[in-house]
Amino acid sequence: MDTRKIIEGIRERMHDPSYVSALKNEYAAQVKDGTFYTEEHEYDLAVEYLKCLSEDKKVQLAEMEKLYSGKYDYASTYPFYCGLLCAFEQYFTPNQQQAFDYSTIIGEKMCTMPHMQRHRSFYEKNTAILELTEKLLDGADEVTTEHITSINCGWDQRIHSATIYSFYIGYRFGLEILDEVIPMSAATLMPKTLFLEYELGFTVPYSFRERQNGPTESEVSA
Repeated sequence: MDTRKIIEGIRERMHDPSYVSALKNEYAAQVKDGTFYTEEHEYDLAVEYLKCLSEDKKVQLAEMEKLYSGKYDYASTYPFYCGLLCAFEQYFTPNQQQAFDYSTIIGEKMCTMPHMQRHRSFYEKNTAILELTEKLLDGADEVTTEHITSINCGWDQRIHSATIYSFYIGYRFGLEILDEVIPMSAATLMPKTLFLEYELGFTVPYSFRERQNGPTESEVSA
């Protein structure tokens, strides 16, 4: 039995096309409800406008988008394993500072320098994107510069969204594993789960929801 081959097969099946589609569909739903409408609208405008670039610049732009797509692939898989570890860490080391929470392991260790260099493929693609962006901006007028920036912003938002949902899916998978082996164990982590969901932007305090819903009848009549 080749255990390495079996494990690799499991990894591939976990992140099959349906997994990637789920991440993209969630992002599309948020665009539709207005959350990321501005970024995607500006991205679409930029794609249309930048058709006027020279052939050399178009090649550079296409290569930049290809690199962004590669960054997205990494952002949709690696955080999954971090989320899985986060769930285990919360359960087995409850009194220690969390090393695998989202802001630390993704925000600091994956997405910022110099820690990003550990993620070799992600880092190399990011470096190449910066170099191509500089070439595209060389000699560009103000309008073209704004549209190139919109391309960057659109992709950065997609990648950020992928890291959040990939991490959360991994975290929830970790809770499922804990409950499978230690029944009801995930329930003991509920406060930490709620805090994590707040950190990821999935939930807000009740007082904030009250403000969103507007004044009550008694407040209006007063």
